[in-house]
Amino acid sequence: MGEPPPADRIDQRTTPGPTPAPRSDEHKVLPAWGDDVEQPVARAEHGADGDPVELASYVPALVVRRFADRHEPLAEAETEQFLAAVLFADISGFTVLTERLAGTGPGGVEELTELLNDCFGELVGLVGEHGGEVVKFAGDALLAIWPMDDDKSGVTAWTARCGLAMQQSLQSSEVAARVQLSVRIAVGLGQVSVAHLGGVRGRWEVVVGGPAVAQVCAAEQVARPGDVVLSPEASDLLGDLALGEQMRLGADGPSAFRLAGVRLPTGTAPLVRAGTVQAAGPALRGYVPAAVTARLAAGQSAWISELRTVSVLFVRLPGLDDISSDSLEQAQQLVDAVQETLL
Repeated sequence: MGEPPPADRIDQRTTPGPTPAPRSDEHKVLPAWGDDVEQPVARAEHGADGDPVELASYVPALVVRRFADRHEPLAEAETEQFLAAVLFADISGFTVLTERLAGTGPGGVEELTELLNDCFGELVGLVGEHGGEVVKFAGDALLAIWPMDDDKSGVTAWTARCGLAMQQSLQSSEVAARVQLSVRIAVGLGQVSVAHLGGVRGRWEVVVGGPAVAQVCAAEQVARPGDVVLSPEASDLLGDLALGEQMRLGADGPSAFRLAGVRLPTGTAPLVRAGTVQAAGPALRGYVPAAVTARLAAGQSAWISELRTVSVLFVRLPGLDDISSDSLEQAQQLVDAVQETLL
């Protein structure tokens, strides 16, 4: 995918990997958004605000927890900052595959969807098994976090172990055998900021940044395919728990670490904190793209994946790398202006 985007350029879509499309031999032509078509799956009844459990599957767990006890939609922008270990995984190989399958019709959509689900489903599962949570997808890359408790070295060790497990899984998977895929992974730790911005027409964006995100963006740039690279901060904290070799972030940059193994401290993987979502449907709906909620409301979840020709506008917003309470107002003004123009 080339050089990873800085924190203010990471795609802020919250929708996870694609949902499987119907078999191409059942429907030869994919419908346009909102078409009234009969589906080869049972229709589910949805309220006006959507099924909260279903909506929760399209947003990060940290958003679900935000509304676990406060069910009302946001009335204004807000931000929080906390310590966390961070993992950034950048997969190479899907761009060429997408271009090849795009011209093959519904069968290509089905094959691409299966490949993406197989690959990202495995990686997302490994994040959960190691106590983390995926917070963002950026094209064919993902960003995951492990909020810190008192055992900072333990949490960071589990994050590093997750990176190694991802590499092993991808190298041995049937997906990699069918498609030439590789992944570069970086691990960092430090302060993370999570801001909820926007609100125009009820649409909210989660912007994740902070020093820990900047660390993994820098470390990933020097990673080779198959590498797991620790940022200087993560390497210093793990110390003798990390096995591998020293390296540098650039010719004159600080010392980082190419990981070959990690000694886990005693104890189990940190728990992923869940949240109750039954009453949070209206709030969660604001974080899910309208194209997706329209399909869900119509009982068309099997049609969420498709290939279509679109026009894309990419906007870089300065000042979103690390949103604190001091910079929240400026960040909100930027996102508000964009939403007012586009929505």
